[in-house]
Amino acid sequence: MIWLCVIIMILCQGIMPHSNNVVECFATVAAGDEKQQVHDESESGHSNSAYADTTKEVHDSHSHSHYSKSQSKIGTSTNKEDDIVNKSFIGSNTNENNNDKDINKSQTSHEGSSSFTKRASRNTWKLMKSILVQGLGQRLGLKDAWVQCGGHRGGFMPAPQPGWILKKLTDQELQCFTELTNDELREFVPKVKGKYVNNEGQAYIEMQDLAYGFSKAHLSIMDIKMGARTFCENEFQKASSDNKLRSDLYEKMIKINESAPTAEEKQVQAITKLRYMKYRESISSTPNLGFRIEAQRINGGAVDKEFKTVKSHQQVLSAFRKFTANNPLIIKRYCQRLKEIRHALTKSKFFNSHELIGSSLLFVHDHESANIWLIDFAKTFSLPDNVTVTHSAEWNVGNHEDGYLTGIDNIISLFDLLRESTSD
Repeated sequence: MIWLCVIIMILCQGIMPHSNNVVECFATVAAGDEKQQVHDESESGHSNSAYADTTKEVHDSHSHSHYSKSQSKIGTSTNKEDDIVNKSFIGSNTNENNNDKDINKSQTSHEGSSSFTKRASRNTWKLMKSILVQGLGQRLGLKDAWVQCGGHRGGFMPAPQPGWILKKLTDQELQCFTELTNDELREFVPKVKGKYVNNEGQAYIEMQDLAYGFSKAHLSIMDIKMGARTFCENEFQKASSDNKLRSDLYEKMIKINESAPTAEEKQVQAITKLRYMKYRESISSTPNLGFRIEAQRINGGAVDKEFKTVKSHQQVLSAFRKFTANNPLIIKRYCQRLKEIRHALTKSKFFNSHELIGSSLLFVHDHESANIWLIDFAKTFSLPDNVTVTHSAEWNVGNHEDGYLTGIDNIISLFDLLRESTSD
């Protein structure tokens, strides 16, 4: 088994990106870091200060007929679910347990070797098989290879079974998934099993990989950040009272545009967080269109995140045209799905009672299939009592308007333009 581990790790270094993380995964699990899934039903019903009730088995993959693993063909509806591609290469959060190392040192060489071999055999096979299959798929261009288009690097891990990923747990996001299970939007959000905890106490959300099942060689993914702002009201208020000058944010600003800082800011080479937040929003399509493109991966190519200054209708339309390659069938499917989502939003109790900040629409297609999902709910919170929103009115501090409907309406209009241009 040890030799098998070594062989597979060598293979993975040649076929998987971020191969060091793959090796870390194998080393940790081989040392006895067996994963265990936790569906803690005892905490259900707690207030919003304890979101562990979302580990309840309401996300059981066999309990909802509206969830489906099948791909949608062009012109038909599908319910294949997940969250984030979104968003998933093997992460780096696999630290070995130092206490286990100390204990192993006190054992004899023979006992340590024997124990290691047994643990490796017992704990690594499922993960090795999953990673090897995923890696070979990426090398050979087969279906079901997974890829990260957006999200924070290291925030994802491979799940024990292919077609699933582990995303770092955010209690609020898991709470949202629980509420969405019985909502009008349930067919448009990722399928989630629940909370997953390993022996080191690291907690994740286990969810389907939305890129799973698409052809890797033709895989195209686009992450669109929704809303007229990407920061919560409390973040804005906190930043407003924080006058600390930060050189790191200044460096981010000049990396985008060297002429953006004022003369005073150039002199001190630092800016406040509030200054950067306002600047970052102003240069994108977020304030005027209600959304911005975060990243694209086109036809199996590299991930492109250079959309920070894509702002005008024409710039966004050009980006959409490039993403779809003007394929009329893909564009038609996206138009249909967008309008289905728009209709579901108006009927959704969840949508009408929450403020959605930093949430995304994930577009995924290959040469024959296309779909869109709502993802990322870590900054989605219930509205305060006696507060209602239209999701389209202008935001002022305290009114909790997020501009989500403004964003999706503009996306629909732009895709309708694409559809008209390809039907001529």
